[in-house]
Amino acid sequence: GQRAINGVLMPEGIQGRGSVTHQLGHETDIMPTCLDLAGVPYPSRAKSGNTPPALAGTSLRSIFEGRTRTDRGPIFWEHEGNAAMRDGKWKLVSRFPDAWELHDMEADRTELRNVAEIYPDRVRDMAAQWQAWAKRVGVQPWPMPQTPPDERDGALTSPPYLRHDRP
Repeated sequence: GQRAINGVLMPEGIQGRGSVTHQLGHETDIMPTCLDLAGVPYPSRAKSGNTPPALAGTSLRSIFEGRTRTDRGPIFWEHEGNAAMRDGKWKLVSRFPDAWELHDMEADRTELRNVAEIYPDRVRDMAAQWQAWAKRVGVQPWPMPQTPPDERDGALTSPPYLRHDRP
C-alpha cells in the first residue's frame, strides 16, 4: 500500500521511478533524507547532554520529487587509511599508503586514468579540503595503535567464508 510521509506519498511520491539520475548522492545522504521525509529535526543534544557530531550529507528529497538538488557540496570519506573526496566531476582518491590520484568521473567512470600530474593545483586544493574535513571530523591516523599487525596495510579483506583461496 501507499503511505504518506510528511506529505509525500511513498513510494508513489518518487518522480521518475525506474529511471537513472546523474545527480550525485552518497550514503551520508540517507540520514538527512529520512529526517527530512519524516519532518524530524536533527537533535541538537544527545541523551548524554553532549552536542552530537554535525550531520553529514544532504537530503535526497528534491531528487525524489524530480527537482535538481543544488545543495550537494563535496563528499569526503575515509576507511582504514584509504581516503577520498568527490567534488562534481572530480574524484580524489588515495589507497593507503599511496599518493593521491585524481579522476575525471565524467570522462573516466571506471577510474583507469589518473590525471593528478596534469592538474597538480586541483590535487593540492582538494587534498587540503580533505585534510580540513579529516581534522574537523576526527579521522584517526592509520594504522591506529590497536590495529592488528596483519591488518595495517589498509587492504579490504574478505571474510574467510568468501575467500576462494582457502583449502
